[in-house]
Amino acid sequence: MIHNLQIEINEPVVLLGTGLVYKQMPFWCNGSFRPLTISLLRERSHFPYDPPAKKQPVIVFLCGGSWSVMDPTVWMAEMTYFAKRGYAVAGVQYSVSGQAAFPTQIVEIRQAIRYLRAHAEELRLDADRIAVMGESAGGHLAAITALTGNYPAFDNGEYADQSSAVNCAVIFYGPNALKDRAAVISASGNELNPVEKLLQVKDLQSDPALSQSLDCRTFVTKDAPPFLLLHGTADALVPVEQSDAFYNALTEAEVPAEYLRIEDAQHAGAEFFQEEIKAEILRFIEENMG
Repeated sequence: MIHNLQIEINEPVVLLGTGLVYKQMPFWCNGSFRPLTISLLRERSHFPYDPPAKKQPVIVFLCGGSWSVMDPTVWMAEMTYFAKRGYAVAGVQYSVSGQAAFPTQIVEIRQAIRYLRAHAEELRLDADRIAVMGESAGGHLAAITALTGNYPAFDNGEYADQSSAVNCAVIFYGPNALKDRAAVISASGNELNPVEKLLQVKDLQSDPALSQSLDCRTFVTKDAPPFLLLHGTADALVPVEQSDAFYNALTEAEVPAEYLRIEDAQHAGAEFFQEEIKAEILRFIEENMG
């Protein structure tokens, strides 16, 4: 049976491109190289599949994994919501703790932002409108990335003529007040906890300055971009008090900040990925993209 259908196009086609190399990291005793990539989720024209005619604002997304594992595409299915509403979502790969010590991850992420700006014309990206978003350990890295937009010590690498600054930040259940948590984590009985692995030290408690270097509050100034924090009250992995403390630091510095405290939600719970929450995130980003 044949059916002739007239279909009205109500939403765009969204495609995921992977393997966009933004940096080559030395590997295997500096004898080889390990590429760091960006996966780009964005609206494409219906046919042919060319980049969109209009430049798109960008959400740089950083996934979590206790700083020890990560996959730049793992949350891209959920990010389709934003791609269908006119945003390019760039899933950025960064070095995990077994590959490099902090703050290498921040240096890499900032180079990825500069790469996107340097290639904005060919990728059809709006270089003036970039947000950073991250969840869990990725939220921690996203927060420091946003807070250090004018911090030259983290701007090593290529594309030095481009800015690493972002317009705003969205942080899901991030461990963003680690100085308060470091002693508890170090006393947990693990041979080497995730924070110590990230810093590549054996005893975090022996050097308080190290734990302070990981604490997002260390970098808070009145010049920070607007923040949206999300955290579940039932989070057993990253206690909600981490976001409570970070939000207090932001507001004390008079940084524009919003905080969605999700009742009874656990770490990475489904509550965070409901359309109601995505709509709130979209509103925040659109209000603060400039």
